[in-house]
Amino acid sequence: MDTLGALLVLGIPGIILWVWIKIHVLKDKNKNLLKTVDARNNEVISEQDKILKLKNRIEILDNQLKDFESEKRKFADVKDFAEKTLKDWEKQSATFPILRDWADRVRSHFDDLIVRGLTQKPRPATAAAAQVKEARANAREYKKEAERLAALLAIYEAQAPWLSEYTDYTVEEILEGVKEEETLKEIYKNGEDPASYFLTKTESNQLSTVERNQVALDRYWMGSRKKTAWTAGIQYERFVGYQYEIKGSKVQYHGALNGVDDLGIDLVCTNGSTVHVVQCKRLSPVKEIPVRENVIAQVYGAAKFYALEKGLMLDVIPVLVTTYECSEMARMFAKHLGVQLVEKLAFKPYPCFKCNVSQLNGEKIYHLPFDLQYDATQVGDMPGEFYAMTV
Repeated sequence: MDTLGALLVLGIPGIILWVWIKIHVLKDKNKNLLKTVDARNNEVISEQDKILKLKNRIEILDNQLKDFESEKRKFADVKDFAEKTLKDWEKQSATFPILRDWADRVRSHFDDLIVRGLTQKPRPATAAAAQVKEARANAREYKKEAERLAALLAIYEAQAPWLSEYTDYTVEEILEGVKEEETLKEIYKNGEDPASYFLTKTESNQLSTVERNQVALDRYWMGSRKKTAWTAGIQYERFVGYQYEIKGSKVQYHGALNGVDDLGIDLVCTNGSTVHVVQCKRLSPVKEIPVRENVIAQVYGAAKFYALEKGLMLDVIPVLVTTYECSEMARMFAKHLGVQLVEKLAFKPYPCFKCNVSQLNGEKIYHLPFDLQYDATQVGDMPGEFYAMTV
């Protein structure tokens, strides 16, 4: 018999009891159900709040993005206009240097805008901003110096085309050459071996003296073209001087020893009663810029001045030697002034080791072309002296 059947046997009181029990059981279930519903409702409200906040955040970011894109377009338009203006300024900067200063200021301002953008965004990239600022500042300085030199070179070529020698060298290569010369001067000053400039520390420590010098010489000739125009010119003067020496002349390397004070005289070559006063021009055949007539006049004047200053009664002959060629007018000048011309004498590596014997104790020593006393050293004063190609 089930529970309800048992209650029916008890009569009306049993039924009332059964109903009362059911009501309280349902009431408890409803309470639990209401609690569950309230909990779920609270969770829904919480998620709705999150969604609403996220929606508001998305709207804010969307507006910021629209503002950013708008500012970006404005910035790009201004930058495009500014770059065009800067290029126009730079075209005039050779004659109006102040324009280059203003161009640099404008570029610096744009760099500051980029840096501020990196540091003020929601997640600042402070380290990146500092690196960008430093890199751009360095780039501006290097570019400014290179453009300044290029502008000066443009003026020189426009006003005096015959001065545009060694134009196959870039401005950067010339700057590297200046650095190389300064480093070698410091090495000489400190009494160090100049060959070390062309070697690594490991090579300097592990190679023998013979090996070190040969490797240094190979790199001096065949390495990167980090030379100034002056250094390249000195190499050519030495090469031409060697051509005279092997034919029996005594050569004074006037240009290499006197630098900018050479008076236009690179070599003084004496053979018996004949003296050749030589000027050497290492020009680039690529640019096809010939030697002009003013150079011929300078060589002629230098030879006459040298003869008068030295009180020479000998036959002093002016000579112009070049890797390229002379203009027709220059050839006319040379013919009428008695200047000898040697054209298209190309430079090439030659036996450049000067092997000497000491007059004091007979010690044998050789000099490399990057040694400090190289140009002052004469070959042939003592028996057994000679030029050599390799160590």
